[in-house]
Amino acid sequence: MKNTRNLRVTFSKHRVGLFKKASKLCMLCGAEISIVVFSPNGKVFSFGHLSMDTLI
Repeated sequence: MKNTRNLRVTFSKHRVGLFKKASKLCMLCGAEISIVVFSPNGKVFSFGHLSMDTLI
């Protein structure tokens, strides 16, 4: 994307959706999931059922 503002907004929406789906999967199936996502700005976002240290 050429417009950095649009890129950040799109990233944020997809990140929230991905984390919600991962959370539902953990609840419904009992799966242990960890996700690490890097934003276009270089920030790190993570999701982990239990704790990230345990899963890593």
